[in-house]
Amino acid sequence: MRRSRHFLWIAVLAAVAVIALTAVLRTPLPPSNDDPGSGCGVRVVEDLGERLLVVDGLIRGSVDPETGECLLPSSNAAGLAGRLFEVPGRVLLVGIGDGSAARRFAGKGWRVDAVEPDPRVAWAAAWHGGLDADDASLVLGDPRTYLETHDGPWEIVLVSDAASIDDPGRLVTREAFGLVAARLAAGGVAVVDLETAGWRSPLVRAVAATLGSSFPRVLALPTMEPPNALGRVVLLAADRPLELPEELDNPVDRFTAQYQRVHAWANRFEPETAGAPVLTDRRNPARRWFAETRALSRERLADRLGAATP
Repeated sequence: MRRSRHFLWIAVLAAVAVIALTAVLRTPLPPSNDDPGSGCGVRVVEDLGERLLVVDGLIRGSVDPETGECLLPSSNAAGLAGRLFEVPGRVLLVGIGDGSAARRFAGKGWRVDAVEPDPRVAWAAAWHGGLDADDASLVLGDPRTYLETHDGPWEIVLVSDAASIDDPGRLVTREAFGLVAARLAAGGVAVVDLETAGWRSPLVRAVAATLGSSFPRVLALPTMEPPNALGRVVLLAADRPLELPEELDNPVDRFTAQYQRVHAWANRFEPETAGAPVLTDRRNPARRWFAETRALSRERLADRLGAATP
């Protein structure tokens, strides 16, 4: 009898968790008075034809307010990973962002799993990005713990450094990428979306070197101009060739998501990793680089929105 009651309580708690998560995905984001450039809170801001999801002073998503099309270049570049496969499979998103990546993969027939440590972001993804419970199986929790306790396998694991406001460095260590590699299906691809100060910054080189400890092939897709600008670089890693099966169509309008994908792919390169450190849980200079980059990013957003720099 005691054993039966134990399992009954487990079932009840699981049901409560599912109900709570469904509520997160379907409840509108409440109004907030937080300044979007102040470095705190969650806001949705419309500026220069974009609807921005801002979390703690950092942009986590950008969509066209009229069409809902994703305007975040790195998200569009990361979506190219899906084209490396002839048929859709399973994808794990480490960080849900504004939900646009989940909706895009789901719309192409992929089964989408996601883990997000910040319930505010999951809440905002539903309100800002139109994320529905049918788009992704979303778990609120620590990404490293999720990878340790879920086997997959996934054809794609997409890691965003923005998935951890507190310690993004913990997502890009040799130990973390070892977990990713162990959870990938044969021929699977790891994707890392990084904010960085330049295409060949120390952060890009170090994360590429760390990926190289688990994957023999690493490719960088830059998403910003000029090459020394603050922006995002997407890294692809696998144990197979990283080539698209078909050519990308050149867009007519250079401000579209398709242009962002073509730009990133046309400028792809193999990062130079000679002399770059392999990041580990015990030795991780990336934490300093992330902090510096995020300070610059917050300043830029504050200037853009006319807010006081924190």
